[in-house]
Amino acid sequence: MTSQKPPESEGATVMKPEPPTSQNGNNNVRRRLFQSEENENVHPDLIDLLEESRQRAAEKWNFDFVNEVPLEGDWEWERVPPTPPTD
Repeated sequence: MTSQKPPESEGATVMKPEPPTSQNGNNNVRRRLFQSEENENVHPDLIDLLEESRQRAAEKWNFDFVNEVPLEGDWEWERVPPTPPTD
């Protein structure tokens, strides 16, 4: 029975890969949690879309969802008293 020598003994070197490092030499993984300032141009469009949605809902339901008051229209709104919690 012959024994085989591991490759290290024949002059070969086994190299382990180095973990990736950032430009400042820090090797911690980081993720961007928020959009950069460059992408803030999308924000006004979303605000406009939300306002249009509020206006459509107010017209459909004759209710001001921002101020939480009924408006004049086809629907008749009435206040309902809160129900006490049951034990």
